[in-house]
Amino acid sequence: MKKLLTMPLMILGIMSISMQRPETKSSLFVPAKREIKANLPQKTFDPGDFFRDRQDEVNLSVWDSFKDNILQHAKTADKQEEISFRSQDLKIRSNDSAIINDLGLKPMKLEDVWAVAALIMRQPKGESGDLTNNGYANLFYVETGSSFSVIALRWEDAGNEWLVGSCKLNALTGWSSGVRVFSLN
Repeated sequence: MKKLLTMPLMILGIMSISMQRPETKSSLFVPAKREIKANLPQKTFDPGDFFRDRQDEVNLSVWDSFKDNILQHAKTADKQEEISFRSQDLKIRSNDSAIINDLGLKPMKLEDVWAVAALIMRQPKGESGDLTNNGYANLFYVETGSSFSVIALRWEDAGNEWLVGSCKLNALTGWSSGVRVFSLN
């Protein structure tokens, strides 16, 4: 049985984060993990309206891979229950299969892609927060029908925008250390 040390923190009164350090160490991830809650930004969420190339209240560049793998299947969402993620940072280069096995990862459902938008809205211009903004990717694993895709979200300082892409599971040889992986609780 794992013992956990939990330290609740309140950040600007907006959300709470618990840092947990398991007694047993993962071989792929740094020990600290964060728990993050996301709420639907408005009563209804249209993924096609949010996830488009834009430079307004949010700076986004949406790649064709995201449009093909995620957006073409995503549907408008009505008010949803809060979603709770945990995130951990990779300490060594790893492929999707190793990440999933090491974390016991729970993927998001396609209809919950709004939660990624909710996290972006907290850092619309690349501010510090739950998403890494240091050039490393933020990964979200998503069930897309009978298969899985990975949403890769990365802040690009040069373009001053979030880059939103996607790939099929194990399409790449691996993700570098420093990448942040999100999993449903």
